Amino acid sequence: MWSHLDADPDDEYLPGVLAAALIEAGDGDGVRRLADRLTAAGRPADAAWTRARWAEAEGRWSDVAEECASIIAADPTRINTRRLWARAAAELGDHAAVQRLYEEILRHALPDADATPEEAHRTVQGSDLWGLVVAATANRDWAAVRAAAGRLGMEFDTAEGPIDEEWQVVTVRAVTAGGSHVDLPAIRTGPATARIVPVTGDDVPVNHGDTVVFEPSLLEPRPESEEELSNWRPLFGMVTLLDPAGFTTYWIDGARPGQEAWITLRDTLREQGYGVWVYSGDGYRVTDPAGGEPLPGVYAAVGVPPRSSAAEADSLLARLTAAWPHPLAWVDLAKAAGQDPAPHLATVERYGL
Repeated sequence: MWSHLDADPDDEYLPGVLAAALIEAGDGDGVRRLADRLTAAGRPADAAWTRARWAEAEGRWSDVAEECASIIAADPTRINTRRLWARAAAELGDHAAVQRLYEEILRHALPDADATPEEAHRTVQGSDLWGLVVAATANRDWAAVRAAAGRLGMEFDTAEGPIDEEWQVVTVRAVTAGGSHVDLPAIRTGPATARIVPVTGDDVPVNHGDTVVFEPSLLEPRPESEEELSNWRPLFGMVTLLDPAGFTTYWIDGARPGQEAWITLRDTLREQGYGVWVYSGDGYRVTDPAGGEPLPGVYAAVGVPPRSSAAEADSLLARLTAAWPHPLAWVDLAKAAGQDPAPHLATVERYGL
């Protein structure tokens, strides 16, 4: 390809093919050589596009945005350049820039405001409208969300304002503080929003009741069989936290009471606005202080709502579990409530928690 380019320096398409080959090969020196050559040949936009694609391959999103901006400044009609810039802005968390770029894309690519959803999908060639929905949601620009979603054929219960409905159970994938990912059940509340269901630990960036923005493209394919589909929840990647619910997590641990007692505890807590999520499985066992067989155990997270204090939560749990044959332990909650944690530490010791 280099030799062909030497023979025909004005070839319009070969530099793009060569750039793709160089990027795939990880040949940064070759990419820079090609970009310099294009600049010297009076093709600065092609040079900037080559550098932008290389920066994309290396994950240098600020450089991608800078190169794309230079191209758009010279030629405001570029569509694919804006798409790449929008991706870079999304990676940088600049949702305002993402929304602006997708709005510009739609003005250039979809001038007809009366286009049908089918025409919209065909004209914008993919996810431009969804990109606008996600960015506008993150920016709380609900009018823009509704307008873009309307072009996609979506309808809502209300005509204006925030979209907060109950659609379906989905799974939202979030990144933990340690860099791993965690998949969380959630209730989809709009085109690109969901409310988190579980009560989570400190390493998870969202908690029970939080409303998050997600990218509405499946991370796993839709099952083909009806049997798999019946238990399937769409998996989406979290983009950002939109509305934190303000829950504080405390852990309870100990011997599990009978099913009726546990359901009463769970339902009462939920009626009071608390969140409850059990993490232990059926095989979890704790020590029987009387020396008998190990007892069924329960390890769960309780989400205390912002309107309740740790002291109120401690008092409520103590009242609800007072008649249980075995006590639960909630050491951290007792400390936060200003109570003596010694009884809870003794429970931890006696039951091997």
